[in-house]
Amino acid sequence: MKKIVVKKKTDYTVISNVFLRDEKLSLKSKGLLAYVLSLPNDWVLYVSELANHHKDGTSAIIVHLRNLQS
Repeated sequence: MKKIVVKKKTDYTVISNVFLRDEKLSLKSKGLLAYVLSLPNDWVLYVSELANHHKDGTSAIIVHLRNLQS
């Protein structure tokens, strides 16, 4: 397996492993949460804005946000 090395000097996010290891969450839901957690604290969440920055459409994003709420 190829070793991945990330230099962490600027522009990185520290997140909890708790949700990353939650087997009830899909990988897409985990990825969405990781992305949202990387945003500035004053960022307002708009599904349409998330859809503008990703390949998934608004309905897929809504599904994953609901998955994260439960």
